[in-house]
Amino acid sequence: MDIEQKEDRRVRKTKKALREGLAELLTQKSIQKITVRELTDKVDIHRSTFYANYEDIYDLYKQTEDVVVAEIIEIFTANYTTDTKTFFEILFKYILENRQICKMYVGKNGSPSFHNRLTDLLKKAYIESSGLFERGIW
Repeated sequence: MDIEQKEDRRVRKTKKALREGLAELLTQKSIQKITVRELTDKVDIHRSTFYANYEDIYDLYKQTEDVVVAEIIEIFTANYTTDTKTFFEILFKYILENRQICKMYVGKNGSPSFHNRLTDLLKKAYIESSGLFERGIW
C-alpha cells in the first residue's frame, strides 16, 4: 500500500488539488514564477495547509514527480507480461486520467529530471522484460 492510500481522504483530495493546480499553472509559466499564494488561491486552500504538506513549490513538484514515477513503475511491473496492445491501453488510460499532471512534466515548463527518470525507467523495463540482461547482451 502506497503513501497516497494510507492518508486521510481529505489529505489526498487536498494534495490532488494542489498537484492539479500546479500542473495548470505550469502550462502558463515556469515554476520559478509560481508562488505558494497564487497556487493556494487557485485551489482555494489556506497557505498553512500547503505548508503542512510541502516545504515549497519545488517540494510539491518533486513529490508529485515521485508519485507519478511510482505509479508508472507499478503499471510496468503489473503489466509487463501482457500483450503490447493491452499494455499500452493501460498506460494511455493512466496518462488520460492524469493528463494535466503528465502535461506538467512533458510541457515547455517541465523539468528534465522527469524525462531522465522516465527514460531510465523505460530502459530498465525493456531490458528486464526482453531478457537482454540475462543473455549477456546488455
